[in-house]
Amino acid sequence: MFIAYNTVTYNGSLLKENIYKKAPAPEVDVAWDALAVQNVPFIIPEDQGERYGLSKSHVKRRPEAGGGYPVYLEAMHHLHCLNLLRQTSYWNYEYYLKEGKGPFVNSEPVIKFHAGHCLDILRQQLMCKADLSVFGQVWVRDYGIYPDFDTKHRCKNFEAISDWVKHRQLKKQLDADGNSIFEIRDGDEILDEIP
Repeated sequence: MFIAYNTVTYNGSLLKENIYKKAPAPEVDVAWDALAVQNVPFIIPEDQGERYGLSKSHVKRRPEAGGGYPVYLEAMHHLHCLNLLRQTSYWNYEYYLKEGKGPFVNSEPVIKFHAGHCLDILRQQLMCKADLSVFGQVWVRDYGIYPDFDTKHRCKNFEAISDWVKHRQLKKQLDADGNSIFEIRDGDEILDEIP
């Protein structure tokens, strides 16, 4: 995948609202859902698996269905997790619990584990990719000194990445007979518990 970069000025406004900061509403969910490609895998060819950190024991598609590893892009998972944390925040939780869609079809203990998983994945991602940019402070009339969060960053072109994933997602995960296109192969490791 070719990665294009561009310079982006973050919108770090504390008091000005944008669609991602609004109270729960259908249009807010549409905006968040549009950010992260939904949980549909795309395929990495088997001969490229090692390059992407995949092992021979990872799930593979049946050869007659085209072979390859079904994978998800981490960036999309991170956005899913951020959205889940938004949904489970104190201010939004009851709205999404009543709506009962997506992760909220599960019991509250499962939702709590899911939110904890997302929180920790994002913690690890932020620590791993620690942003070393700095932000200064500005003078604000009748207020004093205030942090200037509207900083410039060299960013990967997210729209291009999202388009790349969308064009490679599997159209179906079942064959014409309703069977999974994935299979356990000789030598595949089967875990005793969820990692």
